[in-house]
Amino acid sequence: MKRFAILFSVAAVFVCVTAAYYLSYRLSGDRQTQEPQAPTTSFLQSPSGQRESEEALEAGDSQEILVHSQMDYTLEIYDAQTDSRTQQDGAVPVAMYGLDREGLITYLNNLSEQENRNLSETQVHYELVSFAEDSFRVRKTVTAAEPAYVIFLVAENGYLTAYTGDRTEVYEYTHIPLGDFPLEQQAMLTAGIYMETLTDYYDFLETYSS
Repeated sequence: MKRFAILFSVAAVFVCVTAAYYLSYRLSGDRQTQEPQAPTTSFLQSPSGQRESEEALEAGDSQEILVHSQMDYTLEIYDAQTDSRTQQDGAVPVAMYGLDREGLITYLNNLSEQENRNLSETQVHYELVSFAEDSFRVRKTVTAAEPAYVIFLVAENGYLTAYTGDRTEVYEYTHIPLGDFPLEQQAMLTAGIYMETLTDYYDFLETYSS
C-alpha cells in the first residue's frame, strides 16, 4: 500500500510538470502570434512600401527643369565667316519661359528657320549647349548664306540636261553629248553641277563644247 502511494505521488508530480510546461509553451506561442513581428524584408519589398516608393520615384522623375526668369542665360555668338566669338549674358527671353529641355531645342530650331527666312547674305543656327537647374547656354552660329542657284546641269543618258536650280523642272534639253567634254568635266557632269546665273551656264557650255 505504501509503495502504491509513492508511485501515485511520482505520477502526480510528472503530470503537473508536463501540464505546466505545456501551458507555458502555449502562452509563449500566443504572445508571439499577438505581438508584431520585426520586419525581415526591406521597405521596398513590402507591397504597400513598394507602391509608395515607386510613386516617390515617379514624382521625382517628373520634376523636369523648366526655364524661368531667375536662371542665368548666356548667348554665345560664333561668326564662321570671321572665325570670331562673342558672349552675351542677360535676361532670359520671355518666349522661353516654361520650356523644358526638349521644348527649348524645338524653340531654337524654329527660331533658326524664322530668322533665316529674313536673311539673304547670312544664315544662322541656334543650338542648346548646356542646360541645368539654375542656368543654360545657347550658341548662335552665323555662316554665309548658300547662293541661290539658277541651273543644275547633269548628264542623263549620255547627254546634258539643264534643270532649274531647285531641280524641280527641266530648263532645257541641250542635246550636247557628254563625250564632248574632257574626262574631268565628264565626271563632274555625271554627278551634276550648279550654276548661279544663266550667264555662267551659257559660258560653261560654250567653253567646253566648242
